[in-house]
Amino acid sequence: MKKSDLRTGMKIVYRTGWIRTVLLNTNTGDWLVDKYGAKTHSMQYYSTDMYAIGNGDELDIMKVYKLEEGCNLNESIDGCTLVWQRKKPKQINMTVAEIEAQLDIKNLHIVKGEE
Repeated sequence: MKKSDLRTGMKIVYRTGWIRTVLLNTNTGDWLVDKYGAKTHSMQYYSTDMYAIGNGDELDIMKVYKLEEGCNLNESIDGCTLVWQRKKPKQINMTVAEIEAQLDIKNLHIVKGEE
C-alpha cells in the first residue's frame, strides 16, 4: 500500500500504537487527525511508502484500517477492517566469524562511528 492509496476516514496506526484518522483535501492539505479532529501530522511529511520523514520512526504508519459500518469514529479500531500491515523486516543474527565467511574476508573489525 502507498500513501496515495489512503482515503479520508481510513484509520492508521503508528509504530507507537497511536491511532489517527486520515483527512484528505482540506484547505490546508492532507492530515492525520486525532479523536478530537485536531490535525496532528501533515501527510507531506510521509514518504510514498508511509515512512515518517524527519520525525523519527515512531510515527511510521504500520497499519491501515478501512472505515466500515460499525467502525468506531474515535481513536479505536473496533469494528474496522485491517487492509494493510507493514511487514516486519527479517532479523538475521550472525557472529563475526559467520559474517567473515559470508563475505569471504579475514580479520573483520566492526567499528562504531567514523574513524
